Amino acid sequence: MAYERGRQSRQTSTFMLPNDVQAFDDLLGPQIKGLACWTTETLTPEGPVATHRSLSKALGDHSQAFLRLTEDDIPTGPRLQYLPTDMADGSWSGPRVDPETIDAFIRAGRLAYLWFPDDEPDAIRTNFINLVKVAWRALHGVTTAHLVRADGKPARSTRIGPAAKQWVLEHPGQQLTAWNTPLRLR
Repeated sequence: MAYERGRQSRQTSTFMLPNDVQAFDDLLGPQIKGLACWTTETLTPEGPVATHRSLSKALGDHSQAFLRLTEDDIPTGPRLQYLPTDMADGSWSGPRVDPETIDAFIRAGRLAYLWFPDDEPDAIRTNFINLVKVAWRALHGVTTAHLVRADGKPARSTRIGPAAKQWVLEHPGQQLTAWNTPLRLR
């Protein structure tokens, strides 16, 4: 977790296929019941917000979802962002492609947040800190850190789910990339 002048952030790159996302959702769901919900929303304050009980439902037709504290069933406070893993024809940009495309890049998703604790009331600060702990424990409960960079050094803050790992083992021509950094299984 980074802290700088009232700002805190954390990011973990994730390689998670739908079965991994479901396992994460199944582990996290009971722990956030009554505390938080998943939302799909624009990042502008006046944009529409749709709430969802599960990450899988939130990701249905959306490219990202946010885990938010709830107060009387209304999302409030800072956001934990979840971007799903995707397949593309380029490491950083490029259109999404079918997972079976030869030489496709498997681009990492992420679980991340950025917030300014000093701008939040005490209850939000306390609950958000607890939400972050629960979310990262769930992520670590369903993923492993079995990835290395091209130089063989461990890929820090990068996790892979068992379904994604199995898929990589079965498709050796595919290239893993986390924010334009090539990775491989260790």
